[in-house]
Amino acid sequence: MNFKLPFKGMWLTGWGGDTKKLNHHHDNLAQIYAFDFVMINNNKNTFKNDGKNNEDYFCFESQILAAAKGEVVQVVEGVDDNEPRYLNGYWVAGNTVIIKHSKKLFSFLAHFKQNSIKVKVGDKVKTGDLLGLCGNSGRSSEPHLHFHLQDRANTLFAKGVKCFFSQINLRKDNNNQTIKNYSPIKGDVIENLK
Repeated sequence: MNFKLPFKGMWLTGWGGDTKKLNHHHDNLAQIYAFDFVMINNNKNTFKNDGKNNEDYFCFESQILAAAKGEVVQVVEGVDDNEPRYLNGYWVAGNTVIIKHSKKLFSFLAHFKQNSIKVKVGDKVKTGDLLGLCGNSGRSSEPHLHFHLQDRANTLFAKGVKCFFSQINLRKDNNNQTIKNYSPIKGDVIENLK
Protein backbone atom coordinates (compact mmCIF):
# COMPACT_ATOMS: atom_id res chain seq x y z
CA MET A 1 0.00 0.00 0.00
CA ASN A 2 1.22 3.50 -0.81
CA PHE A 3 1.44 5.93 2.11
CA LYS A 4 1.92 9.68 1.80
CA LEU A 5 3.07 11.98 4.57
CA PRO A 6 0.00 12.97 6.60
CA PHE A 7 0.65 16.72 6.40
CA LYS A 8 1.75 19.56 4.14
CA GLY A 9 4.76 21.81 4.58
CA MET A 10 8.25 21.24 5.98
CA TRP A 11 8.46 19.00 9.06
CA LEU A 12 11.27 17.60 11.17
CA THR A 13 11.35 13.97 12.22
CA GLY A 14 11.79 14.38 15.98
CA TRP A 15 11.80 10.63 16.57
CA GLY A 16 11.97 7.86 13.99
CA GLY A 17 14.16 4.92 13.09
CA ASP A 18 14.92 1.36 14.08
CA THR A 19 16.99 1.88 17.23
CA LYS A 20 16.31 3.25 20.70
CA LYS A 21 18.87 6.00 20.08
CA LEU A 22 16.86 7.25 17.10
CA ASN A 23 13.40 6.44 18.41
CA HIS A 24 12.22 6.64 22.02
CA HIS A 25 9.13 4.57 21.04
CA HIS A 26 11.36 1.60 20.26
CA ASP A 27 10.58 -0.42 23.40
CA ASN A 28 6.81 -0.31 22.79
CA LEU A 29 5.88 -3.23 20.51
CA ALA A 30 3.05 -1.36 18.75
CA GLN A 31 5.12 1.82 18.37
CA ILE A 32 8.51 0.30 17.58
CA TYR A 33 8.58 2.10 14.19
CA ALA A 34 6.63 5.21 15.25
CA PHE A 35 7.38 8.77 14.23
CA ASP A 36 6.99 12.09 16.01
CA PHE A 37 6.84 14.95 13.52
CA VAL A 38 7.07 18.71 14.20
CA MET A 39 6.73 21.54 11.70
CA ILE A 40 9.74 23.82 11.36
CA ASN A 41 10.65 27.05 9.63
CA ASN A 42 13.70 27.64 7.42
CA ASN A 43 15.88 28.10 10.53
CA LYS A 44 14.70 24.70 11.86
CA ASN A 45 12.83 26.33 14.74
CA THR A 46 9.60 24.67 15.86
CA PHE A 47 8.09 27.82 17.39
CA LYS A 48 8.12 31.61 17.37
CA ASN A 49 8.17 34.02 20.33
CA ASP A 50 8.98 32.23 23.60
CA GLY A 51 7.13 28.97 22.90
CA LYS A 52 4.94 29.28 26.00
CA ASN A 53 1.69 29.06 24.05
CA ASN A 54 0.49 26.34 21.69
CA GLU A 55 -0.19 29.02 19.09
CA ASP A 56 3.56 29.80 19.03
CA TYR A 57 4.25 26.39 17.44
CA PHE A 58 4.21 26.22 13.66
CA CYS A 59 2.41 22.88 13.52
CA PHE A 60 -0.36 23.80 15.99
CA GLU A 61 -3.66 23.77 14.06
CA SER A 62 -1.97 22.45 10.89
CA GLN A 63 -4.08 20.06 8.86
CA ILE A 64 -3.47 16.37 9.51
CA LEU A 65 -4.36 14.18 6.54
CA ALA A 66 -5.09 10.53 5.85
CA ALA A 67 -1.84 8.88 4.74
CA ALA A 68 -3.72 6.27 2.69
CA LYS A 69 -7.28 5.22 1.93
CA GLY A 70 -9.15 3.25 4.56
CA GLU A 71 -11.93 3.20 7.13
CA VAL A 72 -11.89 5.07 10.44
CA VAL A 73 -12.21 2.46 13.22
CA GLN A 74 -11.49 4.53 16.32
CA VAL A 75 -11.71 8.19 17.33
CA VAL A 76 -10.81 9.66 20.71
CA GLU A 77 -11.93 13.28 21.04
CA GLY A 78 -12.32 15.86 23.77
CA VAL A 79 -8.93 15.63 25.53
CA ASP A 80 -7.61 19.05 26.53
CA ASP A 81 -4.53 20.46 24.86
CA ASN A 82 -1.60 20.79 27.24
CA GLU A 83 0.34 23.93 27.90
CA PRO A 84 3.74 23.49 26.22
CA ARG A 85 6.28 21.63 28.36
CA TYR A 86 3.57 19.91 30.44
CA LEU A 87 2.47 16.31 29.81
CA ASN A 88 -0.87 14.59 30.33
CA GLY A 89 0.17 11.16 31.63
CA TYR A 90 -3.41 9.96 31.98
CA TRP A 91 -4.60 10.28 28.36
CA VAL A 92 -1.28 9.31 26.79
CA ALA A 93 -2.26 9.46 23.09
CA GLY A 94 -4.64 12.37 23.56
CA ASN A 95 -7.09 12.92 20.73
CA THR A 96 -6.56 10.06 18.31
CA VAL A 97 -7.68 8.60 14.97
CA ILE A 98 -7.07 4.98 13.93
CA ILE A 99 -7.66 4.00 10.30
CA LYS A 100 -7.95 0.46 8.94
CA HIS A 101 -6.17 0.17 5.59
CA SER A 102 -6.35 -3.62 5.23
CA LYS A 103 -6.98 -6.67 7.38
CA LYS A 104 -3.62 -6.33 9.18
CA LEU A 105 -2.64 -2.72 8.60
CA PHE A 106 -3.82 0.26 10.64
CA SER A 107 -2.49 3.79 10.98
CA PHE A 108 -2.48 5.45 14.38
CA LEU A 109 -2.40 9.26 14.55
CA ALA A 110 -2.26 11.02 17.91
CA HIS A 111 -2.18 14.37 19.74
CA PHE A 112 -4.86 16.14 17.68
CA LYS A 113 -6.15 19.50 18.87
CA GLN A 114 -9.16 19.20 21.16
CA ASN A 115 -12.48 19.11 19.24
CA SER A 116 -10.76 19.39 15.84
CA ILE A 117 -11.24 15.85 14.50
CA LYS A 118 -13.44 15.90 11.38
CA VAL A 119 -14.05 12.15 10.95
CA LYS A 120 -16.05 9.57 12.85
CA VAL A 121 -15.97 5.80 13.20
CA GLY A 122 -17.18 4.16 9.99
CA ASP A 123 -16.13 7.00 7.68
CA LYS A 124 -14.27 5.97 4.54
CA VAL A 125 -11.30 8.21 3.80
CA LYS A 126 -9.09 8.71 0.78
CA THR A 127 -5.39 9.62 0.75
CA GLY A 128 -5.10 13.30 1.63
CA ASP A 129 -8.52 13.66 3.28
CA LEU A 130 -8.59 16.01 6.26
CA LEU A 131 -8.71 14.14 9.58
CA GLY A 132 -8.31 17.07 11.98
CA LEU A 133 -5.80 19.62 13.26
CA CYS A 134 -2.45 19.10 14.92
CA GLY A 135 -2.58 19.70 18.65
CA ASN A 136 -0.85 19.12 21.94
CA SER A 137 -3.12 16.65 23.70
CA GLY A 138 -1.99 13.62 25.69
CA ARG A 139 1.60 12.85 26.67
CA SER A 140 2.97 15.66 24.56
CA SER A 141 5.34 18.41 25.65
CA GLU A 142 4.81 20.51 22.52
CA PRO A 143 2.43 20.38 19.55
CA HIS A 144 3.37 17.54 17.21
CA LEU A 145 1.99 14.58 15.28
CA HIS A 146 2.60 11.00 16.42
CA PHE A 147 2.16 8.53 13.54
CA HIS A 148 2.72 4.81 13.30
CA LEU A 149 1.42 1.68 11.60
CA GLN A 150 0.31 -1.42 13.50
CA ASP A 151 -1.13 -4.83 12.66
CA ARG A 152 -4.48 -4.49 14.48
CA ALA A 153 -6.78 -1.79 15.84
CA ASN A 154 -6.19 -2.55 19.53
CA THR A 155 -2.89 -0.89 20.38
CA LEU A 156 -2.47 -2.93 23.57
CA PHE A 157 -2.03 -6.12 21.52
CA ALA A 158 -0.69 -4.68 18.27
CA LYS A 159 2.73 -5.11 16.70
CA GLY A 160 4.28 -2.21 14.85
CA VAL A 161 4.67 -2.29 11.08
CA LYS A 162 7.47 -0.31 9.47
CA CYS A 163 6.15 2.54 7.35
CA PHE A 164 7.70 3.56 4.05
CA PHE A 165 6.28 6.71 2.47
CA SER A 166 5.89 6.27 -1.28
CA GLN A 167 7.56 9.54 -2.28
CA ILE A 168 8.86 12.45 -0.23
CA ASN A 169 11.15 15.43 -0.53
CA LEU A 170 14.13 15.03 1.81
CA ARG A 171 16.13 18.15 2.66
CA LYS A 172 19.69 17.25 3.56
CA ASP A 173 22.87 19.32 3.56
CA ASN A 174 21.12 22.21 1.76
CA ASN A 175 19.97 19.86 -1.01
CA ASN A 176 16.49 18.65 -1.84
CA GLN A 177 16.13 15.04 -2.92
CA THR A 178 13.04 13.21 -4.07
CA ILE A 179 13.13 9.78 -2.45
CA LYS A 180 10.79 6.86 -3.03
CA ASN A 181 9.77 4.27 -0.43
CA TYR A 182 11.53 5.98 2.44
CA SER A 183 11.14 5.60 6.20
CA PRO A 184 12.35 8.84 7.86
CA ILE A 185 14.78 8.77 10.77
CA LYS A 186 15.40 11.20 13.60
CA GLY A 187 16.67 14.52 12.27
CA ASP A 188 15.28 14.17 8.74
CA VAL A 189 13.62 17.28 7.34
CA ILE A 190 10.84 16.15 5.02
CA GLU A 191 8.06 17.51 2.83
CA ASN A 192 5.16 15.93 1.00
CA LEU A 193 5.42 16.15 -2.77
CA LYS A 194 2.51 18.02 -4.32
